Amino acid sequence: MMSDQEEKKQNIEKGRNIEKNWNTEKKQNMEMKQNTGKKQVEEQGNLDMERSDAIHFMQEKMKERPVNRKKLLRRTIITVSLAVVFGIVACITFLLLEPVISKMLYPEEKPQVVTFPTEEEEVLPEDMAIDDSELEISGQKGENLQLNGSLQGDQPLPEPEAIPEDAQKPLSIESYYGLFEEMSALTKEIQTSMVTVTAVSSDTNWINDTLQNEGTTSGVIVADNGKELLILAKCEKLLDADSISVAFCDGANKDATIKEMDKMTGFGILAVPFLNLSDSTLNTITYATLGSSLAAPLTGRPVIAVGAPIGIANSVCYGTVTSEGTALGLTDSNYKIMTTDIAGSKNGSGVLVNLTGQVVGIIYDKYVSENVTNQICAIGISELKKTIEKMSNGDSMTYLGLHGAEINNDIRSEFDIPYGAYITGIEIDSPAMKAGIQSGDIIVKVDHTEVVTFGELVSFLNKTKKDQVLTLTIARQGQDQYQEMQLEVIVGEQP
Repeated sequence: MMSDQEEKKQNIEKGRNIEKNWNTEKKQNMEMKQNTGKKQVEEQGNLDMERSDAIHFMQEKMKERPVNRKKLLRRTIITVSLAVVFGIVACITFLLLEPVISKMLYPEEKPQVVTFPTEEEEVLPEDMAIDDSELEISGQKGENLQLNGSLQGDQPLPEPEAIPEDAQKPLSIESYYGLFEEMSALTKEIQTSMVTVTAVSSDTNWINDTLQNEGTTSGVIVADNGKELLILAKCEKLLDADSISVAFCDGANKDATIKEMDKMTGFGILAVPFLNLSDSTLNTITYATLGSSLAAPLTGRPVIAVGAPIGIANSVCYGTVTSEGTALGLTDSNYKIMTTDIAGSKNGSGVLVNLTGQVVGIIYDKYVSENVTNQICAIGISELKKTIEKMSNGDSMTYLGLHGAEINNDIRSEFDIPYGAYITGIEIDSPAMKAGIQSGDIIVKVDHTEVVTFGELVSFLNKTKKDQVLTLTIARQGQDQYQEMQLEVIVGEQP
């Protein structure tokens, strides 16, 4: 058996061996770590060297390209040119498509069609005839009176009804003054439908000074199309104006444009948009009532000239119609002139109205006659209505170049002239001349519509459009009788 000391020595020896082994292992581990770190450092160094070599290589190989100024300038010019062309194309495309797109998105309301009612025969109280029943009654009374007289012998006839005392009194100054007061009140009502048209034009003299010229004429409000107020006035002197303004009865001044014009008479339609008119003006103005110049005889009847009959705005004249029914002889029309005993101006304008306030004529200053030197003349409103209607709707005035006349029944029967529109003249280079129509021809049919008078032919022409082809059946004088033939004519526009 071992002693305690020997065991103690052995344990100490074992501990030293264990500690030695642990230190050895620790040392080996440390050496291994050091070797590994050296390798990593070496590898990292190798990588850094390779990167630096690569960067150095790239720095040596890469070079800046030299700037080609001509090529750069060329490309800049091309780019700017393409941008300008693109902008121009875009602007043109927008201008062309904008109205179409606007109409598709916001469709504009079409103006209403202006029409005037067909004239009804107007019978004035003094021209009114008694009806058949009254004729029978009066006839029976006459027979009874004769019968009673024959039977009763000397029995007196019934006394006539007593005439009121007021009617027996002679007219006094007061009654004459009262009559003119009523006419003055009627005139004031009519003047609410009258306007003063002012045209302004600019010109320069020989030293380049700007000159402004103004001209005025009178107009009458005839209708509206739902969007514009339509005014009839003399427009031939307004064509070259720089601006046209209309003064209403309440003092308002608004710009106007010529909608359409009849070059034969010089009358035209001016348009003033409703958007430019205030509610006050619209509530003040009135529309003229277009009467009739054919329904009843006007000769000898009183009329009022309103507008500018003496060449001064808002002037008024009273007078009497002295004649009517004289053909004016204008192309493609059957206008008739009426004369008055009213002294006027060569530059007069306005309307003639009867004592009921209806327009019966439009003052016309171009009528020349040796017998009428300084009196106001007017074209009858009945013949002008279709022309006013056509111009109010913006339709261009058509043209054939025909002059005609009405043939009365006595002459027609004596010379065996067929019914139709008798042609008295043809305008040179007109559509009618090109179609082969001659003076003395009688137009008896237009397309499939029979024509009896020249007035019916004019009414048919007022319904035609420019470039419309018409087939005219005419009767032309032969050796023994009239022979019919057909001609085609293309409707033109007034020159």
